[in-house]
Amino acid sequence: AGPRAHGRVDLGQPVAALAQIQSAGQLQPGAREVKRGRALVRRIQRRTRAVPPGARERFQRAMTLLRDEDKASECLRLVEELVLEYPNFPGGHTMVGLAQLRLANPAEAVVALRRAESLNPLDATNPFYLALIYHKRQRWDDTAKLLEQALRVDPFHQRALKLLGDVWLRTSQFKRAAALHDRLIALDPDEKAHLRMAARAHHA
Repeated sequence: AGPRAHGRVDLGQPVAALAQIQSAGQLQPGAREVKRGRALVRRIQRRTRAVPPGARERFQRAMTLLRDEDKASECLRLVEELVLEYPNFPGGHTMVGLAQLRLANPAEAVVALRRAESLNPLDATNPFYLALIYHKRQRWDDTAKLLEQALRVDPFHQRALKLLGDVWLRTSQFKRAAALHDRLIALDPDEKAHLRMAARAHHA
């Protein structure tokens, strides 16, 4: 029998948790297995993103502020206070990075996201947003490495798959692009953008 995409995960052993995530990502893309794999990843992500009890209300407030472009500065002040109080809370550093991106400060965002990544290697959010920064700078090799890192911890991350396919197309790596877009179609057959990009890759 193939690997199972569900079961108990020991988050105290990140290597074991990562191995289970990757096993889930290697399953045949049947609807049931995809659902199980996604559920496993969501469970791990949710537990690794646990917010310290004393920070929950402020963290929720920061998330609300981040959705409003005009309140990014207020969000940044709030999460910087949280990071000072809880320096080992990875979500705080992630939020600092996202607020800095909102404020068009990519260098500061990179520092914060790298810190969050070091504190929580099982969260795909940080390498994905780092990849977006490098993609904008057209640093294709760095972008690809970060996206591959994100996909190691979340094989079902459709935005990372789509962006990596774009990198392979831009760098004329058409077989890699075709394989990725076939994978995207398997995850979401109704997404017409995947179909168009897959056709581009297959006929390049």
